[in-house]
Amino acid sequence: MVGKVIPVLRDSQIKFKKPTTDTIYAIATVSDEEIETFKTGLEKKGRAMIGVDVELRDESEVVVCIGRFTWFVQVIDIKK
Repeated sequence: MVGKVIPVLRDSQIKFKKPTTDTIYAIATVSDEEIETFKTGLEKKGRAMIGVDVELRDESEVVVCIGRFTWFVQVIDIKK
């Protein structure tokens, strides 16, 4: 979708669970239902919202932070 849409972060919610000094990594997930709703909205209206859940974990697999990021995505009108 690169170059075909404009994504804008509409909302974010973050909860810090535990401090760490280890290396951290992120795992992002989106439910199948949310993906289908997003695809349908994008195809029919040229815009849609989608929520992405993110977990940050340290090297010991301890969840140190969780967040939800809601994106508004709009198709770029290439005809202009």
